[in-house]
Amino acid sequence: MRCIGLDLGTTKICGVAIDTDPPPGRVLGVVSREHNAGLPGAETWEHLQDPDRILAAAREALGELCAPAGTVASRLDGLCLTGQMHGVLYADERGQAVSPLMSWLDNRAGRPHPSGGSWADALSAAVGRRIASGYGAATHYYNRHHGLVPPQAAYLCTIMDYVTLQLTAGPAGVPRRPATDATIAASVGLADPLSGRSDPRALEAAGLERVLPSETLDAGSRVGSTAGGQGVPSGVPVFAPLGDNQAGFLGAVRDVEGMALLNIGTGGQISAWLPAGRAEGKAAVSASGRAEGSAGRPSVGLEVRPFPGGGVLLVGATLCAGKAYAVLEGFFRAVLEAFGERTEGALYERMNELAAAQGALAGEGLRVDTRFNGTRQDPWIHGAIQGITLRNLTPAALVRGFLEGIAGELRDHFAALVRLRGAPVRGLAASGNGLRLNPVLRQEAARRFGMPLLVPRLREEAALGAALAAAVGLGRYPGFRAAGQIIDYEGEEVGHG
Repeated sequence: MRCIGLDLGTTKICGVAIDTDPPPGRVLGVVSREHNAGLPGAETWEHLQDPDRILAAAREALGELCAPAGTVASRLDGLCLTGQMHGVLYADERGQAVSPLMSWLDNRAGRPHPSGGSWADALSAAVGRRIASGYGAATHYYNRHHGLVPPQAAYLCTIMDYVTLQLTAGPAGVPRRPATDATIAASVGLADPLSGRSDPRALEAAGLERVLPSETLDAGSRVGSTAGGQGVPSGVPVFAPLGDNQAGFLGAVRDVEGMALLNIGTGGQISAWLPAGRAEGKAAVSASGRAEGSAGRPSVGLEVRPFPGGGVLLVGATLCAGKAYAVLEGFFRAVLEAFGERTEGALYERMNELAAAQGALAGEGLRVDTRFNGTRQDPWIHGAIQGITLRNLTPAALVRGFLEGIAGELRDHFAALVRLRGAPVRGLAASGNGLRLNPVLRQEAARRFGMPLLVPRLREEAALGAALAAAVGLGRYPGFRAAGQIIDYEGEEVGHG
């Protein structure tokens, strides 16, 4: 069977085509393109994107994989989408977007609430569990109270739900409700993170009455068939989209039950699977969203997220991992330009060289707290640079301190995750360009986590996970936890079996 997965990311679209025959299968082709969907916001806390620009880029990527010279031109059996979680847009009753996509980075719900705290805090109190700023339910809650819901809005959906709906659109003018699965519904804040079922308290508190959320289906459910056009074949089964955290886990972790996944991109995540039965005993984590951290950081946030096919992921997520490194690169660029130096291209390669030459300073280096964008639990936290002496305020020490800060924040999440999981982690898969493109960060993460990092040979893990989800929906694999045997890690013999 030949399947395609599309990953609608924060900055780009990635597509992966696989052939599942013979077992364990193989990757046929990969496409990747920037979608350039960013839109200017009227406020500094807005983070907006053009959903139809993302849709167009998704069609182009799919068309490239399916073109006469493409990798699946002879046959395509299934398609599934994944992408950036938490963010939402409004669609009318015909399924057309009537608002920008308010992404996971949008912080309107982190604005002060009249009663104290933030709008996300107020919604969380009403629901009885943590719904962070950037989650679609909190975004809508803020919009509803500030008159920002478009009058023609009929549905609140994620970008994955929206693009899936457009790819499977029927006759013009026929109303169709967007569909999704529990992984995405929970990421919006509208489903219970343990059961994956819709949460009536959240729907009522957020004010989803006139505007309906996407319909929540079981993972692997078929939602329709492609309508064709623009190089996309018609009649191909399309399956319910899933969140990129879960899809990335599927596409990077061969042993779902025993391994964890470290991902560093714009943000950072550490994730591990937990059986449903044991997850029920960890319900307090879902309700409070907090767990003890290490010295220097009194608490870190852990989230419980549904996993397709059963069980949950325990997830520690940071808002500023690769983004922190990008901020530092921008700072160095600004310094050079301030002194009349022209900068051609990015400075990351030179920064990595400085960090490698610097090495760890065994307590004499700069201590950098990279929580520059706050945390999901506390958006008011700011980063810091400490331990400055007359000797260590150097570019190399600053770069090294940033990398150690990124790895250290995620290590705090990992320590809390292992305690709550109640079982050791037998291996650590690593994904995201923040790790792939930075050998010093990989080394620092391996040192902090106390185990080697297993880097998947295929870079587009979330898109691969979506393709595997389509294969599970078609019955090619007996379940989601059995699909990972297709994964190869760098340094292994290809087709390990």
